[in-house]
Amino acid sequence: TRKGLPMKDALAAEIVDAAARRLSVHVRRSDTMHAALPGARAPLSDADVRIVPSLEWRERDVDHAVEYEFAESVADVMIRRTLLAFELRDNGRAVAPRVAARIGRKLGWTDAGIKQAVVDYEKEIERIFRITP
Repeated sequence: TRKGLPMKDALAAEIVDAAARRLSVHVRRSDTMHAALPGARAPLSDADVRIVPSLEWRERDVDHAVEYEFAESVADVMIRRTLLAFELRDNGRAVAPRVAARIGRKLGWTDAGIKQAVVDYEKEIERIFRITP
């Protein structure tokens, strides 16, 4: 295997090399071991604001979900994009207004629309996480 690469990456590189030799084609050196993949998260920086101090999710992740992944609701962001609803004991209820306000600024929601988005999120997490005997 190639030195310094995780096993799966080294194996993938070897497979590509073997296929290129077998097909007698010249393949340029791949930069995927060093370049970020499309949609990859940038490393956490001091400028980033975490949504919850103890977790890695950042306000920038909310922006990315809305701008590039077409998230249109608090549930889209908290359940499907960041998984905050699963990682927080309250399923994200405490941070939902802040996330809704951030989404609302991106999508042009009114204050009433932001409040409704929080209400809708409450209904969604109640539906998903409610345990019925």
